[in-house]
Amino acid sequence: MTLLDQTELELAWDGGALRTITGPVLAPQKGLHWLAVVQRDRAGRVSEPQFLAIGVDGDPPEGRLVVLPEPVMVGSVLWVGPTTEVEWQVQDPLSGIAMAQLSSAEGSAQTISPTRMRLDQAGSYSFSATASDRAGNLAAPATLTLQLDATPPLTTCQWRGPHHQDGANLYIGPETQAELVVSDTESGIGETQY
Repeated sequence: MTLLDQTELELAWDGGALRTITGPVLAPQKGLHWLAVVQRDRAGRVSEPQFLAIGVDGDPPEGRLVVLPEPVMVGSVLWVGPTTEVEWQVQDPLSGIAMAQLSSAEGSAQTISPTRMRLDQAGSYSFSATASDRAGNLAAPATLTLQLDATPPLTTCQWRGPHHQDGANLYIGPETQAELVVSDTESGIGETQY
């Protein structure tokens, strides 16, 4: 004979009336609840109530991949520069985050923490991120591909007209014109200032 054969359990949700358990116990709805449980034996003696705070969480964690500084879209490619960081920001307001992981399948990203990575070398980087909350709900997977441009643009000045360079000094005539030639074989020219 087991203990359950000699006793009956009663429970109450959120301050309601105690009722005998006759089948599975289901939480009333999503959210935070109080469950009171007492045990009654055949002689009628009742145990002290046991109170449990129960959070019913049916919603997955919400997350987003954040790139700092922000990438630049050129065509269909997201371009970034050296020391760019990618962070998986994830939250779950009810049960909290049990696990969050950011990984790089391509590229040699430096891991700062399980949810943050730094890019330092030129090339393509593919990221994926996952998370779960303490109730076992899984976040929607997030993916991101970045291209790191580690080569600065090349700017040269071509002089049209009389000019002479002597070390760090440049001598030009009044009619001499300067033409800036700018090139970038990676992400392209963003702006030229002079």
